[in-house]
Amino acid sequence: MAFMYPMHFPTVPLRWDEPAWAIPCTDAVDEILLSRLESRINAQSIFTQMRSVPNVISGSTLLQEIDDLEEDDEEVADEDDEQNQ
Repeated sequence: MAFMYPMHFPTVPLRWDEPAWAIPCTDAVDEILLSRLESRINAQSIFTQMRSVPNVISGSTLLQEIDDLEEDDEEVADEDDEQNQ
């Protein structure tokens, strides 16, 4: 993967640890939120792809899987709320 020069800097950074090349650090909460969003987007894309497939072929378990993911997200959100209090 090639690094692209960030155009908002007036000059090309010479060292790799300069802010132009540094990857922003995220805390654990951001990583959890990001993983939830990614799983939700994946579930929605699978649902839209499988919409045209008849229930006989798909077994109609996809809707149950999406419901399970949403329930898991709600449980994790409830646990986070309890920890923050």
